[in-house]
Amino acid sequence: MTSHKGLSVIGAGLLWAMIAVPALAQDGDQPPADAEVHDQLRALRDQAVTAFKERDIDALLECLTDDVTVVVQNGELYQGHQGVREFHQEMSEGDDRKVQSQTTDFKTDELSLLYGEDTATAHGTIEDHFVLSRGMEFDLFSRWTATLVKEGDQWKVAVFHVSTDMFDNGVMDQLMWWNAIKVGAIALLAGIIVALVLTKMFGKKSPAGENA
Repeated sequence: MTSHKGLSVIGAGLLWAMIAVPALAQDGDQPPADAEVHDQLRALRDQAVTAFKERDIDALLECLTDDVTVVVQNGELYQGHQGVREFHQEMSEGDDRKVQSQTTDFKTDELSLLYGEDTATAHGTIEDHFVLSRGMEFDLFSRWTATLVKEGDQWKVAVFHVSTDMFDNGVMDQLMWWNAIKVGAIALLAGIIVALVLTKMFGKKSPAGENA
C-alpha cells in the first residue's frame, strides 16, 4: 500500500512533464518536407515549457486532447481534462498537497516519428528529484512514451505513458530503508524487554540463598 501511494505521488510532476518531454524530441535535423511539422511541434513544446515553469494547469490542458489518457508509474489511469486537473490539484495545490517541490530532467531518445500528416510518437527518459510534504525525499528514473495528434491546425498530446523499474527505484529504496529502521527498532525494543525480564528473574536471590 505504501509503495502504491509513493508511486502515485510522482505522477503529479509527470502531468507537467507530459507535454514538454515529447515536444523536446523535435530538435535536430529532419527532411525539408517535415520541417513545417517539426516547427509546429516545437511551438507545442514552447507552450508546454512555459506552462511547466509557471505551474499553469489551464495552459497545460490546452496542450492536451479533450480525451487525453495518462498512465503513471503505479498503473493509475487518468482520462480527460477533468481527470488531469483533479489529480494535479490533489498532488500539487493547497496546504494538503503531497508534493512540496520537484526538479525534472527531460531527455528524448530520438526525433519524433511521424505517421502521416496528423500523428506522431516520441519516447525518452525522465529523471526526477521529489521532496514530499511529509518529508520523504527521493530520486526517480522513468521511461516515457507519448502519442501526439493534430487536431485542425494544432498538435496536442493524446496519450502519455510513463513507467519505472518496479524492483529498483527511489520509492522502493526509501521503503526498504524505512522498513530496516522499523525492524531494527523492534529488535532493539524486544532485546531491552528480554534483558529486563532476565534481570528481574535472575537478579532476585532465592530464600535459600539468603539464609545460607
